[in-house]
Amino acid sequence: MDAAAQLRQDFASAHGFLEGTLGDVSNADATAPGPGATHSIAANYAHVLFGEDGVVNGMVAGGAPLFATTFAGKTGASEPPPQGPMWGEWAKSATFDIAKLRVYGQAVYAATDAYLASAKEADLARMLDMPGDQYSVSRFLGVIVGNAWMHCGEISCLKGVRGQAGYPM
Repeated sequence: MDAAAQLRQDFASAHGFLEGTLGDVSNADATAPGPGATHSIAANYAHVLFGEDGVVNGMVAGGAPLFATTFAGKTGASEPPPQGPMWGEWAKSATFDIAKLRVYGQAVYAATDAYLASAKEADLARMLDMPGDQYSVSRFLGVIVGNAWMHCGEISCLKGVRGQAGYPM
């Protein structure tokens, strides 16, 4: 299996598990603040979507993210998150509509899959300059898959503390 096929599988698994973990979460539950230093379900989900969109459609494919084009003003978040460590403040101040976020999410997933379906080995081997290091595109996309899995776990926990089922198994 080549790197593009492996990444397609990895993203499909992460997306499926993330959506299954969200399940039928209501907007009220999705937007309720998390306990302690955690963020809402919707903020975690939006962070995954905006990150994947920005990386795949912007950094990697060299185009504009969906949140700046076809989904501008329609992502389900009142504003895109800032880059870097300031996303926690955004998570507390932004407003979310989980139904709209999920529509945006499906578009992000489709765009990621379309990119990977056409990606060549050379595309995935290309080096990206990152702060303090260089990453191949495939390595960086692996980080984005990992981000989806990590936030899926956080969403599962947030549902669990509300007495709801988390993971879809």
